[in-house]
Formats: sequence, C-alpha cells, structure tokens
Amino acid sequence: MPDLIVLVVATISGGYLLRKLGLLPEDAAKHLNLIVFYLTLPALIFNALHRAELQWSLLWMPLIAWATCLLGLALGWASGKLLRLSDRSLGSWMLAIAFANTTFFGYPIIEGFFGQHHLTLAIFYDLLGATLAVNTIGALVGSRMSGGTLRPGEQLTRLLRFPPLWGLVLGLGLHGLVVPPLVEHLIDRLGGLTTPLIMLSIGLSLQFRHATKEWPLTLAASFARLVLIPAIVWLVLGRLGLPVAFQQAAVMQSAMPSMLYAFSLALLFGLEIPLVINTIVASIVLSFVTLPLWHWILVR
Repeated sequence: MPDLIVLVVATISGGYLLRKLGLLPEDAAKHLNLIVFYLTLPALIFNALHRAELQWSLLWMPLIAWATCLLGLALGWASGKLLRLSDRSLGSWMLAIAFANTTFFGYPIIEGFFGQHHLTLAIFYDLLGATLAVNTIGALVGSRMSGGTLRPGEQLTRLLRFPPLWGLVLGLGLHGLVVPPLVEHLIDRLGGLTTPLIMLSIGLSLQFRHATKEWPLTLAASFARLVLIPAIVWLVLGRLGLPVAFQQAAVMQSAMPSMLYAFSLALLFGLEIPLVINTIVASIVLSFVTLPLWHWILVR
C-alpha cells in the first residue's frame, strides 16, 4: 500500500512539475485525456470485463453508486441552503460533493489496493452508476442552478460517444469468446498504460491559483466528499449483508476525490468556478491521507 501511494503522488507531482517548468504545454492534459478516453481506458475496461466472472449480483454496484450520488446531492443541497449559498454557488457545491472521481482515481487506486476482481466491481459502479448519474441528474442540477434549460438529446449523444462505455459493451458482448492471442496481448498492453497516463494527466491539470479563495467552503466540501459520504455508505452496507469485496469496492469508490467532470459541468452551466476547482484540488491532495485510512478500515 505505501508503494502505491508513493507511486501515485510521484506521478501526479511529476505531471504538475512538467507543466510548471514549461517542459509540457498548458494543454498537454487535454491530449493525454484523449489518449486515455479513446484508447487505453476502453482497453482496460474490455480486459477486466472480458476475463471477469460475471454474475447478477454485480448489479448491486450501480445501484449503490446511484444511491450514493443521490445522497451526496441531498447533503449538498441541505448544507448549502443552511449556508445560504447563491444558486450558482449551490450548484457547484452540490456537484463537487456528490460526484466522485470514480474513473481516473477509482480504477487505479482500487486495482492497486485490492486487485483485478475489485476493478471489475469498480467498473460496474462507475460506468453503469456514477457516469450515468453525473450525465443525467448532475447535468440537471447544473442546468437548474444556472436557471437554464437542459437538452436531453445532447446529454444522450454525449453518453453514447463516451468511449469507456464502448469498452463495457464489447467486454460484456464478447465475454467468454476467445480473442486471438496477438489482439489480447495488444489490448493488455494498451490497458496497462491507463494508470500512469491518468496520474500524469491529473498532475498536468492541477491548478493552485484559486487556492486561497473560499477555503472554509472548500474544506467543508472536501470533508463531505472524502469522509462523511463514505462513512454513511460504509455503515449502511455493513447492514445489508453484501459480500466483503462489494462493500470494499463501493466504499472506496464513494471515498474518491471530487470528479474532474464537475468542473466541466460548472463551466458549461455558468456556475461558481473557483469553488469547484478548489474542491477538486483540495480533495485530491487530502485523499492521499484519507484513502489509505479507508483502506485500513476496510481490510482490518
């Protein structure tokens, strides 16, 4: 476990320094993200699902993900109202609290902590749960808080163009079928590039220019995202009698830092940008402490 955290911190820090030193351009993260989304991440997902032992109980994972996102939205709305946030700030607050980085952070961290079987669980949680939730109810919240209107057709098109979903469909559709060894080797190698590229991309994306603004709200949102929500999920799942692996994967996914896509939604709908950026950055940094603690709690 310490080796994994050191590797993650070193890779993210390396990406940040490469950009700050001018060795990579400011838009380098955009290009890395395109490589990950269109090439390596679909390969990783295909590999995990093509080789997995599929069972109907896996559908628990997206159900838990939807429930967790709704819990986060409810907590965000209630606490934001108590704080008397404006609609634009409330929308950013809700998105940053409710939606976790279950792809970029979730996949490599969970695979590193628990292994390949838990990665399959994380994929079901993410693609059929969190990804669908943020592109539907997350977009609806952003639109509502901005006073605008949401076009369902645009959201559906965006979902259908989401390459990791292609990996999910192909992995499930070709499950049990023999893939030529050369193709399997190529897909395996491509999937193996996902974790380092993701971590470099996060490092290249980090911005600290707004770090001193609204820090009490940032810390409160980070606490809800990293501690409060996973604690509730952990307590509830402990009473449902689900397999230990399901509980571990679901709690860890619910404990991930704020989703990078929350910034995209805030930008799209004209919400409070600094609050989202601050929470994303702060929750990523603080997660280097909280995620190992959650791992320790879940395996003891």
